[in-house]
Amino acid sequence: MSLLPDPERSMALLVGVHTYTHLDDLPAVARNLDGLREVLTDVEVWGLPADRCTVLSQPDSPAQVLDAVRRCADRAEDTLFVYYAGHGLTDPYTDELYLALPDSDREREYTALRYEYLRRAVLDPAGGVRRTVVVLDCCYSGRALVGRMSASDHVADHAMVEGTCLLTASAETRTALSPPGEPYTAFTGELVGALMRGIPGAPDPIDMDSLYRHLYRTLAAKARPLPQQRNRNTGGLIALGRNRAVAPPAPPPEPSPLPPSPLPPAPLPPAPDTAPATRPASPGAAGPSPAPPGVTEAEPDPDPGAPYDSDVWRDIEDEGVGSRPRWDLEDQRAGSRPPDAASARPAGPVSRRRILIGLAGAGVTAVAYATVRIVGGDGKKDTPAAGPGTSSAPPRKTNSTPGEERWTFPADGLMVASPVLSGQRVYVSCDNGFLYALHATTGALSWKFDTDSRPLSVPVPAGGTLYVGAGKDLYAVDATTGRRLWKFAAGEDISSLAAAHGTVFASCPDDIHTLYAVHAAEGKLRWKFAAAASKSSPTVADGAVYIGSADHNAYAVDAVTGRQLWRYAAGESVPTSPAVAGDVVYVTSATALHAIDVRTGEQHWKTGSREDASSPVVADGTVYLTDYTGLRAIDAATGKERWTHKAVATRKAPVVTNGSVYFAGDYNGGGESLYAVDIGTRKRRWAFDARGRIEGLTAAGGIVYLGVGNDLVAVNA
Repeated sequence: MSLLPDPERSMALLVGVHTYTHLDDLPAVARNLDGLREVLTDVEVWGLPADRCTVLSQPDSPAQVLDAVRRCADRAEDTLFVYYAGHGLTDPYTDELYLALPDSDREREYTALRYEYLRRAVLDPAGGVRRTVVVLDCCYSGRALVGRMSASDHVADHAMVEGTCLLTASAETRTALSPPGEPYTAFTGELVGALMRGIPGAPDPIDMDSLYRHLYRTLAAKARPLPQQRNRNTGGLIALGRNRAVAPPAPPPEPSPLPPSPLPPAPLPPAPDTAPATRPASPGAAGPSPAPPGVTEAEPDPDPGAPYDSDVWRDIEDEGVGSRPRWDLEDQRAGSRPPDAASARPAGPVSRRRILIGLAGAGVTAVAYATVRIVGGDGKKDTPAAGPGTSSAPPRKTNSTPGEERWTFPADGLMVASPVLSGQRVYVSCDNGFLYALHATTGALSWKFDTDSRPLSVPVPAGGTLYVGAGKDLYAVDATTGRRLWKFAAGEDISSLAAAHGTVFASCPDDIHTLYAVHAAEGKLRWKFAAAASKSSPTVADGAVYIGSADHNAYAVDAVTGRQLWRYAAGESVPTSPAVAGDVVYVTSATALHAIDVRTGEQHWKTGSREDASSPVVADGTVYLTDYTGLRAIDAATGKERWTHKAVATRKAPVVTNGSVYFAGDYNGGGESLYAVDIGTRKRRWAFDARGRIEGLTAAGGIVYLGVGNDLVAVNA
């Protein structure tokens, strides 16, 4: 649930350049500043006091902008909002983003404001700001066109600010539009309109996720450049204004007088201890509060001598459940909570659903309940101890209807990566620094591992070990017990991993994209390979590691030596993860899908793709990917499109299994939906309303797993 930041403790800085000496003028930018200031200071929207909304038009130098940022950051205790509109420039050697100032010149990038300096000013640890929103209305092209603004390739990736929400006017190499005759630029016009009029169906107040989805849909409907958004931690929950499109609640009806009852009301029966989790109607809907955290009392085993009948139940030995208090996310992050409520984790988000403690199964005669403490009253984190005397309750029969929820596991933090399946367990990372291991069929907790760092990468299992990147560290964790085996300090934030040939490959995409090869058993560095900054995840196949780069190339690197095998010139940035099938590696760039020979790096074929295309997935001779038009199926041998399933899909890669393709998309005001499409009929089998943003998905064994907010949700495939 989002809360409107306190306007008396927040600051906004609006920076714009509309007149240039060496670049084309942008008259609409001056009106952008006026319109945005008006809506942010409107008492019916956010209500920022006039002295807390600073407008800096036509700044003379980078220092003037940075000084203004620092002054605003020093005054902001709650939320800092920073906005820039104008030309965007890129360094021809590093592809780094620069924000143009009145005297900036394309041939002299040092006359513009380097975004990295702005990012550092926003991140200054001396400031006490809790939340930050950065909005960039700029783009890049070979030259400034009349009615357009120049911007950067990979604006969102370059400009990401830790612990914030970043919203940009354009994606990849697209241009941001300033339509002739319109008062604002295309992006800012929709932004001001959404805040001024509200968004029907969106929550109140309007959070950044809802705002982004609305902007995406309205700009797509007008065939205009599409925005991008990047969040760190709970950035998507930051609100910028009240939703004026939400009608005020109707007054309650007058109660009818009733005669006094001669009998006292009958007492309600006690609620069962194994009630299943109930999903609220919306991400912000309130539900019943679980009991305070602590040690669950052990119950007697009705038949302690009976053996388990299935290997499945052996795998959930020592798993347990617990509960924790509920209160508003922002209140918790601020340190306030209801009286007598113990802290589950003082600085982390809490779950939006009750914990599921009912499990389902058949053929199990022994029942034992674990004594488990997830978090003690002293705030220290415990991991369930292994031993023959504890196990979770046997599952009850679960719902098996396709497209319906099977179980939900509420974690202590927001899901930040796709879940990963290995054997009988599913592993998932959260923004609170925890790595969770759950039973894949029941959702029962096996163990959780605290990295004491964030953000976390997608975990990667290999040979009984689980590898996960947490901040600048790479951890090896025993997949069965959750015990740490070793830690490797990369010195750079790790975004993704791959493991093969006794080596873990860690991708660190900031500034320079560094690929680390680390000995899987010992945690020692084997080699490093550097390319231009990119969020591309490594893919390992047949002794080679494949990655994309912002320098407009895809690379093949020898997995043993780190030596470059070949470089493929894509002609534009490659931000996605490669897929390898047979003798071909497939990558998506900003506007195309490429098929490349794995041995030589030569192109087999190239076909156009839409903006914001996902990483490709290859199955049975077909390449699947999603973009804002929907799910696309492309012949892997020829590059010709076989069919398309139309929907407003997200950029998350689809999952293919058992004759169906699963993908996320169609923001409906309350969340995203999970779709199942039959490959044979090409028709939608079912749709599941996730009631929140889907952070990642995977599927196996007749179940689709997706991270939604604080929850890992299992849906019957």
